[in-house]
Amino acid sequence: MNRRELIKKTALAAGLGIFSSDLVFGQKEPHILSGANSMVAEPQRLELGDLEIFILSDGFLRLSNLNAFSSRADIGVMKNILHDNFRSEDFIDTGMNIPLVRTKDRLVLIDSGMGIFSNEMNGKLLDCLSNAGIKPEQITDIFISHAHIDHIGGLVDKNNNLVFQRAKHHIAQIEFEFWMNAGLEDFKNSDLSKNPKNLLFEIDAAKRILSAIKPNLLYFDYQNSLYEHFTFELVGGHTPGMTFINIRSGDKQFTYIADQAHSDVLLFPYPEWGFFADTDIDLAISSRKKMNKQLSKSRVATIGYHLPYPGIGFIKKEYDRYHWNPLVQFTIGSIHL
Repeated sequence: MNRRELIKKTALAAGLGIFSSDLVFGQKEPHILSGANSMVAEPQRLELGDLEIFILSDGFLRLSNLNAFSSRADIGVMKNILHDNFRSEDFIDTGMNIPLVRTKDRLVLIDSGMGIFSNEMNGKLLDCLSNAGIKPEQITDIFISHAHIDHIGGLVDKNNNLVFQRAKHHIAQIEFEFWMNAGLEDFKNSDLSKNPKNLLFEIDAAKRILSAIKPNLLYFDYQNSLYEHFTFELVGGHTPGMTFINIRSGDKQFTYIADQAHSDVLLFPYPEWGFFADTDIDLAISSRKKMNKQLSKSRVATIGYHLPYPGIGFIKKEYDRYHWNPLVQFTIGSIHL
């Protein structure tokens, strides 16, 4: 086994890897990749006021050990929920939904998928871009919600060259500085600390990629909008600098909630379980509870990175629990938000 394959295999057991020019969009025939679990078709298109948004997919991740979801989860309750929702009780699949936003003069990609750490289940981002008629060099900006490898692995190639060479890369300053200086002692309140070897790989991978993109790096400004349509909200817990991205056009708004929910049926009703990859599980639980309350009250449409494709919907409260309500679409084609 060569070093590249060893890194990929290690990554898939580490951190989140524990899961087994012209800005006009072109038209292209749907494309199917060969091999199991590798279908790539044209991405879902949305219209948000004057903005055009494509929801790309990098594939999916599979958590094959339910006990690894969180040390605080009630496995019996979890299995009942999975059963009641017609899901397997042996594993949990999570989506990898990546928004691409077209403004009048920008092409903005939000996160980048597994990339160099991918396996047969994921690593489909570039194919999805191609099916939207987009080349990597056309991307003007990349918003990085946080620096876990399933969000930044697509930023560089195997030789550490930038995949999106012309793009400005944006991230929270606290997120960049945390990972560039992180050590095992920074994960004392995380399930990740139970496997130091895998955690060290996660830290090293983040440092490697963040170092590569540093010349093109800008920090989020949480006080002001960017390009008229984007605002940012710091949401600590899952990582210190994880960031929600609010997208607005006119009176229409759409919020990207990144990794606040790794399941559409588990963490909305049971945020107190947390998730194994939370850097600070108590802070992450608190921020998820706050999100549930705020977004259910505001009724703002959201998209979650790890929710079933295309990951668009709303958070609603029923009795004493919150639930995910996917957006209803009655025909093939664009969604108007």
